[in-house]
Amino acid sequence: MHNAISTKKVLYLIIGIVSLSFAYILFTQQQNFSLIAMSGIFALALLSGILFVFPHLSPSFSKRFRVIFPSLTILSAILILYEYFFDLPSPGLLLGAAGPVFYVSLATAISLIGIYALGRFIQRSKGNKFLYSVIGIVIVSALAYSSMYVINSVNWNGVDETAYNYYSAYLLVHGQNPYTQSMQPILHQYNIFPTVQLDGTYEYAYSYPAFSFLPFVFIPLLGITSLMSLIAVLIFISVAASFAIYYKSGFNRLSLVLIAGWLFATYSLVGVVATYLSVSLLLLLAYLYRERSHLSGFLGGLAASTTQLSWFALPFFLILTYREHGRRAAIKFAAYGAFAFLLINGYFLIASPSQFLNIFGLLGTSKLPYYGPNIMQFIGTFYLLPQWYTAVISGITLIALLALYYMYTERLRPLLAVVPMLVFFISWRNISIYGLSYLPLLIAIYFERPKEIHKAAHKLHDLAKTTLPIAAVPIALIAFAVILAVPLHNSTINGPGLAIQHAWPILEVQQGYYGTQFALIGVKVELNNTSEYSQNVSFYVVSRSPNNEAYILGSELNVSMAHTVSNYTINYQLPLVDNGTELLVSGFSTRYTYTKILNLSSLGNVGCPPLCTNQT
Repeated sequence: MHNAISTKKVLYLIIGIVSLSFAYILFTQQQNFSLIAMSGIFALALLSGILFVFPHLSPSFSKRFRVIFPSLTILSAILILYEYFFDLPSPGLLLGAAGPVFYVSLATAISLIGIYALGRFIQRSKGNKFLYSVIGIVIVSALAYSSMYVINSVNWNGVDETAYNYYSAYLLVHGQNPYTQSMQPILHQYNIFPTVQLDGTYEYAYSYPAFSFLPFVFIPLLGITSLMSLIAVLIFISVAASFAIYYKSGFNRLSLVLIAGWLFATYSLVGVVATYLSVSLLLLLAYLYRERSHLSGFLGGLAASTTQLSWFALPFFLILTYREHGRRAAIKFAAYGAFAFLLINGYFLIASPSQFLNIFGLLGTSKLPYYGPNIMQFIGTFYLLPQWYTAVISGITLIALLALYYMYTERLRPLLAVVPMLVFFISWRNISIYGLSYLPLLIAIYFERPKEIHKAAHKLHDLAKTTLPIAAVPIALIAFAVILAVPLHNSTINGPGLAIQHAWPILEVQQGYYGTQFALIGVKVELNNTSEYSQNVSFYVVSRSPNNEAYILGSELNVSMAHTVSNYTINYQLPLVDNGTELLVSGFSTRYTYTKILNLSSLGNVGCPPLCTNQT
């Protein structure tokens, strides 16, 4: 059994956490202009997944590939340095974060010291350890929060999902069903830009299960109106998850190294509170107490009732329960999970069935947003494919790795946490923010106390007798994805669809102190719709030097009729552009995506480009 973890393995895991964090930090709109940059950032994300899994493999397997670990570590470091110093628009971008880094480091140090001290106290205490633990976690969380947001005053408006969690709790307190109400008022109140979907509409409906807002009802009840309160809750969840890992590891100090990396990334990137509640805490507890299948199942049901991100892990939990404790325990796990889900969501399902069932829209393509460090963003920019491609590949990957997990449950135990990250990465979501929430579960897998592993492991034996499938299945998945992508790309390019035939900047020329200067006041796009359908086309414009982005929704533009060429004038303004300015213009609908990059390098050479206004 692989119940011990060495310092060397911890080093590889912490490098994986750093790689995952930098995959998000380095991903800006500027990477849309560089194939190398975006490929490098994706490589960082995949390397992190490999580093998360490999240390858990059997010693014989690891010995055969003993060169892999240091090679991946070196490659990860090279990619981080390359992206930071060469591909970012300003090599000193992160230097401006010196202040926040200090406060985050302080909060991380306070959290670690507090967790360690609480652990020492619990070890020596003979009283109510659970009560003492809760009180200690509250104190540590308050100190960590104060070090970041009280000593250092911060104004934070939140993101749309966080605002939705708060507003839904507010609506419930005031006797309204969140699933039948628009979330638009809270976005306007806090000036938060909503998620834009591939159909060119804003996401104003509440599309998360009910436990994503029910635990936060106390916030509006107390009259708290600041979304900073949800950060305080997130920090409490993070500290609670960290202490649970430390406690269940038998107070293994080595676990604090990985906890430190996770807390630093969490405090830096400020994840979504409901996601952390669902995955970082509820799924973590479901794993740590899985020998009690009824409790584990109920916790899993609560996680499923919080965010859909947990759904992709629950099949792995079911397999693990079956392999460790047998069919009866697996049935009990599933039954208690279903009971918890219906208990939490039943009222809203009955009260507004059509609106509540919107939570399952995640499984289709209509909810896809057009951004983020994921494969969809890559193919939308550099290698056009049908929009269903990523959903199909991620589904096949999930099923194949579930089968592999069943065959090698013990040796591939980290897949429980890694595959959900991977599924979102190869589909349409931000791997770092969602992936970070799974790290407590991953850390717990490596730091279970030996006696707890052995207690259940006598029933657990890998079915397969060879390690070949462990390497063969991922290779086959990659090969299948690549082979399928080539003809689909050709059919997308040459077949019916949308194509930006031409795009021109609309410039205003000004005579200023430094001579002739140019301001961008719009973009003209000639779009060819060769499909059999009329398309409601939206545009996403990104600029580099100066850096900016904007969505132009299809609801504001004319419909592109089938078999016609349409001209669009996009209102996109930049006060000063020069030879270094680049524009990326993406046109997308529910069926098609097409991207074109404009380089304004001829501004100083030819005077006034074709689409200039009169000089002013």
